[in-house]
Amino acid sequence: MKKITLFLIISLIFIHLAAAQGFRLPDRSFEIGLLNTSVNLTSDFMPLTDIFQESIVLDLDDLNDGFRLGFGVNISPIYININAGRWGFGIHTGLEGVGSIDLAGKMLSLDLNNSGTATSEASLAVFTTAGLSIFFHIQDFKVKLNPSVFLTLAYVRPEIIYTLDRPNTSTNDYIDIKIRAEMDIFTAYPTSILDSLNVGDILSPDAGAGFDFSFGIEYPLSQATGLKDRARYLDFDVGLDLVNIPILPSTLTNYMNNWAEVHINLPLDSLDIDNLSTDDIIDITSGSDSIETRYKEIDRPFKAILWANWRPFGNQLLTLTPSLGFAISPHFYNNSFSLEGGLNICFDLINLFIINAGINYRDRMWVNSVNLAVNLWLLEVYAGVEVRSQNILKSFSTAGLGVNLGVKLGF
Repeated sequence: MKKITLFLIISLIFIHLAAAQGFRLPDRSFEIGLLNTSVNLTSDFMPLTDIFQESIVLDLDDLNDGFRLGFGVNISPIYININAGRWGFGIHTGLEGVGSIDLAGKMLSLDLNNSGTATSEASLAVFTTAGLSIFFHIQDFKVKLNPSVFLTLAYVRPEIIYTLDRPNTSTNDYIDIKIRAEMDIFTAYPTSILDSLNVGDILSPDAGAGFDFSFGIEYPLSQATGLKDRARYLDFDVGLDLVNIPILPSTLTNYMNNWAEVHINLPLDSLDIDNLSTDDIIDITSGSDSIETRYKEIDRPFKAILWANWRPFGNQLLTLTPSLGFAISPHFYNNSFSLEGGLNICFDLINLFIINAGINYRDRMWVNSVNLAVNLWLLEVYAGVEVRSQNILKSFSTAGLGVNLGVKLGF
């Protein structure tokens, strides 16, 4: 333990002296990224860490506010970047998945005195992508282009409608409950593969790839206006990122519809309930349908983000990045528009140790994150954790968790 402590002290002294002399490890001119992965799961009902407890205690009163669950995955098996200073070029591949479940509190709490209708929703979309990463400079402006081809592997839109009716008259007093769940499933492979697992027919010839591109522009505003020369702490850049600008949607034609309905009719006064069987009270029906020619167009979520990089010490040791923008996601039933934004802090120790921390609202989640990268130039390894929630106060607990991992090689 003493040897490790001594090593850390010596390392910090070396880093401090190197930084004082303006030394930094150079950026890689050629880089390969392998298995860069981000996975997250969010629930606002209970901390996810409670799942691993020997006993789980649930407060059913919390069900009055409903139940929301979010999950996502982003995997880049491999990408390659070439950085020539004033310009750069790269290729990338990826697998993206995003989903959410929103169950109405009225349905979960089963308040028999509260008549009415409530709708619960869910969504799931999975994409595979491949694209180019290009950047170049036009005078002081840095322009970034990222054209991408994507294929929607699956798109699922369930809907649950809950209705409770309780008439109360002199001749009839009963509770009538209906719960109807319907799920539309679109896939890039024949729906029959779900039963036959015919690997030879995984992708349908009717599945169509989509095309979108991302555009970004950066400008060293303080340097161009001379503010940086007047005061060291006035060192900042500004930028705009437009992500997944839709050009051509991905198309799916393989379709399956599953539905089920539960009807509960419970007399309260006019009959003796003890003499009723379950079949007299509950009626369950279900069905499915497969329509191979139904047509669905899917776009990836679009985002527009304004940001600024502020370096208060006039160097890259500390960078503060506030951002503000919006997203339009077709995967949500109600109101596809949402705001995005937050604040990130980056500590960069001579490009050797890089720590990123942030508080952000993105993809309709409050996300608090910490990421650490160790850059040995030929090899860089980074790892990070997130705590997240749809509720800002719960985002500081373990209501949701995320993990980021990656490896970069180059020279």
